[in-house]
Amino acid sequence: MKVKNWAWDSASKFLSQIENDLISLKITKSEALTKMQNSEEMLSLEGINSKSDAEEWIDNIHFQYNMLETPRITNSVEVVIDNMKETKLENLLWGDNNE
Repeated sequence: MKVKNWAWDSASKFLSQIENDLISLKITKSEALTKMQNSEEMLSLEGINSKSDAEEWIDNIHFQYNMLETPRITNSVEVVIDNMKETKLENLLWGDNNE
């Protein structure tokens, strides 16, 4: 019984972390699903026995917190500015090809 309780506690903590990461927008729905699918946790102890169960669990979090799936911002502001600088420099050196 101790092992089952430990596994249940571990699965519960894992899902709590996934939920917190979803709410704080650290991960997307698809990233959460991937983490759940690749997990070694006994998610079945929490009633998640399939991919569709996992998708439903994730959707319930989004519904509960009135969340919309937002695209992940892949580039930091610094990267965007650096790219703009490079483009401007290229235009100065080679001319604007939009003419």
